[in-house]
Amino acid sequence: MPGNLFIGPRGGSSDYQRSDDPGEEFESNAFVIVGTTAFGYLNQANSYIREYLLSTNNSSSGRAAVESIGRAISKKAPYDLNSSNWLLKQKKYSINVPRDEL
Repeated sequence: MPGNLFIGPRGGSSDYQRSDDPGEEFESNAFVIVGTTAFGYLNQANSYIREYLLSTNNSSSGRAAVESIGRAISKKAPYDLNSSNWLLKQKKYSINVPRDEL
């Protein structure tokens, strides 16, 4: 599984970087770039991992996380950069989330 889900501008405070980079948090708008199916598996895995960690290592959550990750890792490289997935406003990039998803 790649360290990054997709290719895009890096986060930071300089010009032409991401204004919406979640850092180490879950990339909640990644569905725009990776598609809803892949995002669903990743979102499920994230939820199960958090549940596992918060519920003192509940083994059923751990197994469910592994199954979700197994479905998500069929893609072995980051998704390519697609300029239509990004908005540039005031020298900062953000994911181009459809208005009905906001």
